[in-house]
Order: sequence, then structure tokens, then C-alpha cells
Amino acid sequence: MSAIRQTESPSGYLKAHGVSASPTELDELIVHAVAGMGRIFAHEDPASELTAEEVAALKRGGFDLTPRSFGKDDPVARTVAEYVALLKTALTSDEAARFLGVEASRVRQRLLGRSLYGVKVGGEWRLPLFQFHDGKSVPGIEQVVESLDESLHPVAVLRWLTQPCPDLETDATGEDVRLSPRDWLLLGLPVEDVVALAREL
Repeated sequence: MSAIRQTESPSGYLKAHGVSASPTELDELIVHAVAGMGRIFAHEDPASELTAEEVAALKRGGFDLTPRSFGKDDPVARTVAEYVALLKTALTSDEAARFLGVEASRVRQRLLGRSLYGVKVGGEWRLPLFQFHDGKSVPGIEQVVESLDESLHPVAVLRWLTQPCPDLETDATGEDVRLSPRDWLLLGLPVEDVVALAREL
């Protein structure tokens, strides 16, 4: 990942990389992302919510309760960043309709029927790009989306769909490789294999 040069503003850097959101819009998305994650139990000071007796007991047991700062490696911050990027690049209902060549009402029907994946932001649907390819839905994505637990966080869905899965190995590309569920579907391999994995999440 390229770093921001000292002479470059954050908004200029973002625009140069295709992100047109203003800092205010990004702030709003960050607030939405954090609110959607619920209560986070990762604390820089592990003892911050423990009684003195609990702290003493854990220390006797050999636990390290030294306060620490994750900095750029903070897993919560990384998840928030992924979520904001997912939302910022997602399509609105109208954009998805134009992309798919259908009426916006059809997109909303599919969202409500869970044959398309969407996230509500401020009362409006955002449809992540991972479910689209070449002007249409990824083949079989309808069955996969309806098989996903609705309580799954959007970042968990994104990571699962786009990262190589040990249960999806094939030689369809000429050599044995592990594919992501999305790539598996794009190659036209059995949808049922991905649906079975989706139900286990």
C-alpha cells in the first residue's frame, strides 16, 4: 500500500485513488461502521473493567495485564476501515438497478427476498460490489446470500467471500489452487459447495 506523501492532503490522496467522499461523509461512515459493530471488548488496558481482586487473581495465574497500544495494527480499527471502504464503494439501489439493467423496485424486492446482499445506511440500501461481475450478479450469489446468517457482520461476509477457502480446492485452472467462494462461483463450479459452507458460518 502506498503511503501518503507529506505534501499530499488526505482528501487529495483519497481522490487520486478513486474515493470521492468528503471528510465529513467519511466521518459519517466511520460512525455508522463503529455503531454497527456493537460493543467492542478489546481494551488497550486489559484491567480497565476488572476489580482489584480479579486483577490480582489473573496476575497470580500468570496473565500479562500490561496496558498496550495496538497503533496501526489495531484489529478493530482495521475492521472499521474495511467496513467504511465496503460501504463507500457499494452501490445504491438506483445504481445497482442501472448496473443490472432492471428497475430499482426489482433491486429492492431482491434485497427484501435476500437474493442480493445489502446494508442499510441512514435508511438507504448499500449493495457491496463483491456480488457483482460484468454487469450482472455473480452466478449463484442468490442461493449463497439467502443461506447466510443475517447476523453476520458485513466485513465477515466480505472476507469469507473474497479470501481463499481450504474447502474450495480445484484444478479447474490447470493447477490445484484454493479459491475464494466468489472465484469458485465465477468459474461456474457447483453452487451447492458454497451454499453448504455459507450455512455453516
